Amino acid sequence: PEMVQALEQVQKACTILAVATDRNFDDPDETPEDDKSSISKLLVDQLSAETRREMLVAVMGGGEIYQYNRKGDRPKAPVLVAPPFSQNEQQDVSEIVRSAITAGGIVPQTIRASFSGYKLALIPNDKDEAGRPIASPDMDTLAARIRTGMQEKGLAYNLELRTPNNPTLAKYIIVRKTDKSASILGILKILAEQGIYVDASEVLILGDETAHDGLDLTMAKAVPQATMISVGKKLDPRVSNAYLWPETGPQSALKILRAIGEHYADRNPEHVFSFSQISLRERSPREFRERYKKGAHKGGQPYKEPLPAFVGTRAHETMHWLYVQGIPGRDLTRPNQQQELIAKALGEHLAPVHV
Repeated sequence: PEMVQALEQVQKACTILAVATDRNFDDPDETPEDDKSSISKLLVDQLSAETRREMLVAVMGGGEIYQYNRKGDRPKAPVLVAPPFSQNEQQDVSEIVRSAITAGGIVPQTIRASFSGYKLALIPNDKDEAGRPIASPDMDTLAARIRTGMQEKGLAYNLELRTPNNPTLAKYIIVRKTDKSASILGILKILAEQGIYVDASEVLILGDETAHDGLDLTMAKAVPQATMISVGKKLDPRVSNAYLWPETGPQSALKILRAIGEHYADRNPEHVFSFSQISLRERSPREFRERYKKGAHKGGQPYKEPLPAFVGTRAHETMHWLYVQGIPGRDLTRPNQQQELIAKALGEHLAPVHV
């Protein structure tokens, strides 16, 4: 309910609301109510019709994108669909996986593989056919071999080595034909075709899967002019338009969404604070108060200072605020800082990323 309220407040601030998820849009009809896990069940159906108005929902890691109409009615079909793995593509990937398993001396029965539309999941079995516990194979090495095999074959699929939240479960591998870069680019394409131009610098992305190969991080890479705030535990520092929030998890995302909604609801719509004005406030609070004190413009109403939690969705404003708060990210006064972060990442055996 809290997340629903926060999203409704953001939408009322005349913001284009979009959701990108790896979940399905809907559950099969035969799914028991308690087992339903689609984004419609977990979130979108709980929103009011007004909030769902023209809302965009990208599902299945970018495979399909749905859009609600002006009344907030549920769409019957996606407005954009990416082609799933074809039989030939499945065969090519399967051959690479089999070769990687053989090269690692892994018993094939210890890993179960399944294709599902746009992705291949490789999950270690925790028991053998007799029900006896078995050790998990080295999934890190297997992932590296599969990635090398795809590169050699010229296959540009996204590979993720994922660690479950449950510490008793082993790592697993996901190979994707589409990722969330397709989600955000598809959403911008749909809006452009509808005559809605979105300045990329006004796009704010929230996500938690932002470590190396993180699914959410693909959106920040796809639109480098946008700003991403990560509420995950780790952030790949090579992606210069993404910033690590000091708190993690859904409550952090909730806090940010609330701050955005409150900021736009409370701010004087006649006046948007510019970067120079924000800088002035930091340099000389007294001069700032004198220049923007009550009665400083027509009508005798005071200008609204940006709330402490957030200063705007434009990238330069957000970056400045993040720097002032001491949150890791790009320091506008130190152009070399990002290179230092990249150098540190390279010391941790990460390859360069250019965005």
